[in-house]
Amino acid sequence: MRYLRSVIFPPPLRPGDPIAVVAPSGSFDPVLARAGIAWLERRYRVRYRASLFACDGYLAGSDSRRIGELQRALDADVRAVVAARGG
Repeated sequence: MRYLRSVIFPPPLRPGDPIAVVAPSGSFDPVLARAGIAWLERRYRVRYRASLFACDGYLAGSDSRRIGELQRALDADVRAVVAARGG
């Protein structure tokens, strides 16, 4: 397949790499999220804000909170951005 030649794959993550955890969509169970973050912290330097655990109805906080968090993560010096929940 020719079109696959133009796909750029980033280098794999290495132990100690900084990663950001964001919540750009729906709310989630904070206990499970903290367990997942703890698991990630065994290998990477995990960055997230306390506002990660915000809840506004079925969403993970206001629209401005969620977009701001995602924009800061994409602008940060991190090697990966991980969503706390799909979206």
